[in-house]
Amino acid sequence: MAAKSQLVIELIAQNMAAVRSQMDGLTGSLRSFEKGTQGLVKGAAFGMGAGVVVAHARSMITAASDVSEAQNKVNQIFGESAVIVTAQAETASRAMGLSKLAVLDAAGAYGNILLSMGMTREQAANMSVDMTKLASDMASFNNIGTDAALEKIRAGLVGEAEPLRTVGVLLNEAAVKAEAYRAGIAKQGAELTEAQKVQARYNLILQQTAVQQGDFTRTADGMANANRSVASSFANIEENLGTGFLSGAEAAMNAVKEQIFDVEDLTKLFPITLVRLVALSRIQFARIKADAMGEL
Repeated sequence: MAAKSQLVIELIAQNMAAVRSQMDGLTGSLRSFEKGTQGLVKGAAFGMGAGVVVAHARSMITAASDVSEAQNKVNQIFGESAVIVTAQAETASRAMGLSKLAVLDAAGAYGNILLSMGMTREQAANMSVDMTKLASDMASFNNIGTDAALEKIRAGLVGEAEPLRTVGVLLNEAAVKAEAYRAGIAKQGAELTEAQKVQARYNLILQQTAVQQGDFTRTADGMANANRSVASSFANIEENLGTGFLSGAEAAMNAVKEQIFDVEDLTKLFPITLVRLVALSRIQFARIKADAMGEL
């Protein structure tokens, strides 16, 4: 019994040592990267030292992982039409002052809504990139945050009229029906489906924001939009550098995960082991006591 308990404890210790070894290996890889790239990075125009790269490796890996997850979501939502969204995301820092992650997240959110309301994947992809671009222009034109503009447009698409009123867009049921009939989205007098309502709202939003569209490009050299471009480019740089670490980090983390699972399974036996050790100790103590009493 004592031998089995000792074996469990030793196995836990061995697995924890393996976990530490995996983490040490990841740290060693980062240090090797620092040594191997020190000369290259030292001469880079933006003066970022290899030590800085390594110091920020965790945030870079997180950024790359976030983009990877967002891209997977976009691929799942839009299927073959995901390329429409991805193409916009690749140039968004220059064209819209948005990072790749921001575009993928926004398009994914719009796509979920549009698909649930009956749009096809291709329709949803095209409408999503249009609304994301519009959000950039709306933010620029009205001097509001891009997240706020994205949310106003989302609200408008699902039929919440109030948020868009603050930026000059008026949506109501009568206007939506009139647009649906005018544009041939539905037959005159017919009840509108959710998909038809969304298409009509989309048309109205574009029509009523005509003066705002293109504002980011028109004012790209202004302080606010230059700042957006710089911030989004830095986010993309962090993600690009993190991608180089990501595959190695994923491999190391999955190795750690398997070791941790082993430790978790072993620790389930630990309470049983302790109970048995206590019980064994009591038996041994009783025997010692009995022997001692017998000698008196």
